[in-house]
Amino acid sequence: MPAAPAAAPPSFERAAAGLWLLGLLLRLGAIGHGAVISRDGIAYLEIARWALAGDIDALLRAHYPPGFPAALALLARPFGLGETSGAVAAALLSSLVVPATILLVARAAGRRAGLCAGLLAAALPGFVTIGAEVLSDGPYLSALAWTLVLARRLHERGGPAAGLGAAALGGLAYLTRPEALVVLGATALGLLVLPRPGERTGARARLADLGWLLLPGLLVVVPYLLAIRAHPVLGGVEGAGRFKLTLKQDLPQLLAAAHPALVAGNAARLVGRAAVVLAPALPLALAGWAARPWTSVAGTSAPGRRLGVFLALVGLPLLLAFAVVRPDPRFALQLALLAVPAAGAGLARALRAWPRGGRVALVVLVLVCAAGGLRDRHERKATYRDVGALLEAGGARRVLAEDTRAAFYAGAEATPRLSPEEEQDPAAIVRRATTEGFDALVLVARTPEQQATSRAVAEALGVEPETVERAGAEPLHLFWLAR
Repeated sequence: MPAAPAAAPPSFERAAAGLWLLGLLLRLGAIGHGAVISRDGIAYLEIARWALAGDIDALLRAHYPPGFPAALALLARPFGLGETSGAVAAALLSSLVVPATILLVARAAGRRAGLCAGLLAAALPGFVTIGAEVLSDGPYLSALAWTLVLARRLHERGGPAAGLGAAALGGLAYLTRPEALVVLGATALGLLVLPRPGERTGARARLADLGWLLLPGLLVVVPYLLAIRAHPVLGGVEGAGRFKLTLKQDLPQLLAAAHPALVAGNAARLVGRAAVVLAPALPLALAGWAARPWTSVAGTSAPGRRLGVFLALVGLPLLLAFAVVRPDPRFALQLALLAVPAAGAGLARALRAWPRGGRVALVVLVLVCAAGGLRDRHERKATYRDVGALLEAGGARRVLAEDTRAAFYAGAEATPRLSPEEEQDPAAIVRRATTEGFDALVLVARTPEQQATSRAVAEALGVEPETVERAGAEPLHLFWLAR
């Protein structure tokens, strides 16, 4: 009896689709493990409502670029624009980083390395948890990855199709997060100075490809830059009529405050946080690279080396830009994504060196990542959901609080929250609470200083607060003002 034919290995396309599905399911699963929405998420939902209403002027006055809110409005509208539908839309957009990472790496380092890199983009907890939030960061990682795919195609092959695609995606990425301008700038510089394969190495070919990249990109970027000139920067000194890259940060103010020690310290913290994002995969990836150290350079393909140089060209100015602003952990996710191709190549080497052990290690890696990605988040702020329910049941329409989530979960009006200075000043709190027509006041009572502030406010108002507590979350004091 003839032996049964060996089962055919799964195709690259099926494996890539499976990894995308894994990334999507992990992000959807992580939505239920977020106790509360972020404050930025509340703002994005509000801006998305302006987009649905067609209020272009409000979109341009918003301190966040309009790209992500517009995408939220488009995707979440059929289901009602809210916390859950917004998170599902963000998860769907965020999961698109997986196929982009696979394509980026597979073309340069082989299909096995591409799939390993895609696994990391799908499952690393940092990417999963940010992809489950109503935030622009997860969708921006997808836009960044697809911009890199087309930018690499432009570098390798040239031509209008790749240039137009990279410019369009880079422009849309800029309308999601302004640091995409750094990526477009690095891509333009790379077209001029980096080694290129084939016949498109002359100055004329390089300039032609640069034109395909920049001209369409300017059609997206410049109109927005001109439009926001009429509006001031959040908390900055830049007024109307002055050139600015974003309404969220006052760049001259940031640059004036920057100094070498601050920038170097921020850069070190960002690199450390990017390493934390990659930490679950680092042992196996480094072991794979160390398995044949004498081939780590000579055994890497020319496209792989060119990709590494290109990603370094993008990553270094991004690191510098972030270090000038602040060492935000969310910035570190972009740096980690730029390191995923090297980590994926290391995993692929480990699979070649230890076929059975490597596969077992990959399964363990996925399980560890899933546990991390599906952990509960924002538990410390969970009491805002509880106080919101009390406020809604009591009919509060205007709520004064240190955090906008109190009003959000009450279904109340969005009103300016207490500033950090007002939070420490009982007289300022009482003045706002009694003169601006609020129905309720919510204060945090975690530290002794906060508790003392709450007691002083209670004495001045003559109102005893209701305490809202939950294990592991910060206690809140609810003052009813209209009873």
